[in-house]
Amino acid sequence: MKNKEVLRQIARIFAGEVFCIAVMLGIYALLDKLNSTVILGAVLGGLVSIGNFVALSIIVSSTADKAEAQADVKKLQVGLQGTTFLRLLCVAGLLILLIKSGKCDPIATILPLLFVQISIPLTTFFRKGGEAS
Repeated sequence: MKNKEVLRQIARIFAGEVFCIAVMLGIYALLDKLNSTVILGAVLGGLVSIGNFVALSIIVSSTADKAEAQADVKKLQVGLQGTTFLRLLCVAGLLILLIKSGKCDPIATILPLLFVQISIPLTTFFRKGGEAS
């Protein structure tokens, strides 16, 4: 079942995201820069990042299922591009609101978006030999 694999991938990315955020907070602590704005920015930025990945996973999985059922791939491709634009617009809007509020450290809020890109190869590297990609 495809949904189980999507959920497993989301869980792996979530674990990688939490690990990377913990490392980031550790570095802030070592630099004696850890405060409530950094912690709040890291947590909320991480939630936005995971939410973005979950939305992406759902949209791509749904589009792939529709592509199997329909012959009009071009229409699906245009729809996927539109949802990608809206998803990224929402992410940018949320991050701007969080940073403009002054309650979140800008760097700690934005860095978790990059951690997904680190988590993907990390989780692939540490995956058990018998697991599917």
